[in-house]
Amino acid sequence: MAGIDIPVGIKSAGFKSGLDEMRSQSQGFATSLNSLFAGISLASMFERALEKAKDLHEISRKFGDTAENMQKLGAAAKSVGADMETVAKLIDQAIVGRDGARHALQRGTFRARKRT
Repeated sequence: MAGIDIPVGIKSAGFKSGLDEMRSQSQGFATSLNSLFAGISLASMFERALEKAKDLHEISRKFGDTAENMQKLGAAAKSVGADMETVAKLIDQAIVGRDGARHALQRGTFRARKRT
């Protein structure tokens, strides 16, 4: 069956122009949204980096070592599946044990445990 073309007499130039403008505006809006989300993401990453640096500084100050050495220790811990918080807790426990042994030796009450 053959198609029939019937001219309606509506000029579509204005309609096409409006669609093009709407398309352009929506693309500009999408670009603005992408920029906004990228900026938020970047700010969030920067905030996390500052928090990690602050934590590293606090740990290094607490243990009397450089932040660089604490960072190396953290990287070593991470390589075996631990994190810096776990390492800090273990160091705390070791210091408490060392100090307890030192005080016991000074008081003369230190008793070595036999290994079983």
